[in-house]
Amino acid sequence: MEEALEDLHGLIWEAARGFKSDCLITTRAYLALAEKAARRLSDHAVDEDEEKRVRAACDFSERFCRRQKKWEVVLSFLVKFWSGFEDGFFERTHPIDAAKHYELGYELGRYGLNKWGRHGR
Repeated sequence: MEEALEDLHGLIWEAARGFKSDCLITTRAYLALAEKAARRLSDHAVDEDEEKRVRAACDFSERFCRRQKKWEVVLSFLVKFWSGFEDGFFERTHPIDAAKHYELGYELGRYGLNKWGRHGR
């Protein structure tokens, strides 16, 4: 799972790099690859609980990104959210000054839908 999350982060960073270079084709291509990589994370789950947490995170991430109108908001969200998810999933330390999207990812990674209920907060 850790290697798959590293790959996902790499794709998100490449999308951000494409955006900084004013190349929306590159940005869109890497974001599409990142979306597919996020969906494949559930293949690495060791049990049903992990699979549910990964799917919940993917669903939340997709819904959030599709509602946004600015690429910089999407990219900022993806970096923070998936970093938080990874830290929560592997039960790493939660920073005191964590951003909102990091916190959402962290909680989904650590607790899944059990804490939030079926439809989120």
